[in-house]
Amino acid sequence: MELSAAYEHPIANSVAMSVYAAAVGEPAIGPVASMHRPLANSDPLAPIGHHWQDASHQSFGVLTIGMSTRTVKLEASAFNPREPDEHHGFMDYREARLDSYSGRLSWAASHESVSGH
Repeated sequence: MELSAAYEHPIANSVAMSVYAAAVGEPAIGPVASMHRPLANSDPLAPIGHHWQDASHQSFGVLTIGMSTRTVKLEASAFNPREPDEHHGFMDYREARLDSYSGRLSWAASHESVSGH
């Protein structure tokens, strides 16, 4: 589940800046959620493996900025890592703060873009 907006703007030849803001989204931490991609169709552990590796993939409040080329992307996020409990419903924003920080460096080994250029 995700409720977000993303914007990418070229700033030079083959270099772009990006901004991602999400009420519910994925901070730049751990592996990118791949369970929804075609490559995960034949991997029965993809969904549970993703949750074991990174529980913050669904944070309630995320702001990410990034810079990318055709093969490398550097991202930095501020996010709210808290999850609702049994007393608070879905998307509980009481006392929500963007007080956790993370970064991610991605590299595409092929000529395909890491950011969609």
